[in-house]
Amino acid sequence: MVGHNCEVGAHSFLAAQVGLAGSTKIGRGVQMGGQAGIAGHLTIGDGVRIVAQSGVPSSVRPTRRRRVPRGGVTLWRRISAVLPRLPELFRRVRRLERALSAGEEG
Repeated sequence: MVGHNCEVGAHSFLAAQVGLAGSTKIGRGVQMGGQAGIAGHLTIGDGVRIVAQSGVPSSVRPTRRRRVPRGGVTLWRRISAVLPRLPELFRRVRRLERALSAGEEG
């Protein structure tokens, strides 16, 4: 989705479900991963690479990478890998806590 009055530079690549709020200026050769969003009235410099699912709240100078969460892509990948297992892990922790609590009482 490209908002009103936006400018997208030559040879830039915007993947699926990218959102540009109004009056955003994208430089040349910018790469934006899917579901990334840019706040309005910002300037994204030439050659910037924005990781998928990033939220960019401020302008980015040329050739700097923007990653969310702040821990970088490695942390984001680790979190993404664990998310499908989270409900089961939560149940296991709750069972262990109950078992430990019962053992302390008895």
